[in-house]
Amino acid sequence: MGIGSALKEYVAHINRQGTRVQLEVSPHLGRFNRELEITVYRIVEEALDDASRRSTNTATTVRLMRSDSSLLLEIESPQGPSNNPDGSHRPETRLTGIHERVMEHRGSVHFTSTPSGTLISVTLPLEARTQTSPPATITPLLQKTA
Repeated sequence: MGIGSALKEYVAHINRQGTRVQLEVSPHLGRFNRELEITVYRIVEEALDDASRRSTNTATTVRLMRSDSSLLLEIESPQGPSNNPDGSHRPETRLTGIHERVMEHRGSVHFTSTPSGTLISVTLPLEARTQTSPPATITPLLQKTA
């Protein structure tokens, strides 16, 4: 189905539930490997999870485009993460999840506070990940606590 179509379907579903999300997908986006498309979908899902919990008159905007070497994703939310009294779905957990997904693809992510809200900018390289690449190393301290 492709990431563009999958996101259109997901955003339509969220909008039917009352959350305002605007999706901008480059008309010549094309297809990507399955792993990369799933990663982009999950990043958008995590970023929009908080927006769906808030009611606001301003829409969250999701932009997806490509350059010759990268897939570019921006999510602009009108407010910062909400504070949930029960501690569930903590914003820092979602941001860590997004960061980890981006790092798996050797990409970059920037979280920026703006006067009107939050901007998440993700760049994912289009070069194929090799199956033979070594796994990320874990520092000895993390190995002991894991």
